[in-house]
Amino acid sequence: MIYTYSFDKIKCPDPEFLVGKLDEYIRSIRREGGKGIGDAYATKAVFLFMLRRFDQCNRIMRRKEVENIFHHHGLPLYTELLKLNSASPKSKVLDLKRKINQMIKETRSAELIQHHRRALNLLALL
Repeated sequence: MIYTYSFDKIKCPDPEFLVGKLDEYIRSIRREGGKGIGDAYATKAVFLFMLRRFDQCNRIMRRKEVENIFHHHGLPLYTELLKLNSASPKSKVLDLKRKINQMIKETRSAELIQHHRRALNLLALL
């Protein structure tokens, strides 16, 4: 999670290791009944987006529990953001950027501002 919030100031030295650990964590959650799996998949989706693995990210974003977790945390814009890729129309990217900047201006929650700033950093990858 730390790498997803500090991106792009701190680079992950071994992304494959972390992807493997996320996969292990997801398997562990499944074995224990699945509680919290949406959060685990959401973290993996953000990390894959950072790595520009848009196809893998998009496959995760098709899972209903991932979309639900972003809505639960008040971050529905992530469901739109993490479905984009490098071939997405620039107008769509710019529109989402405007929405995020507007949300930053309107919110009073430091936590939401941090999430929105991370979203802007992720948009810069496109």
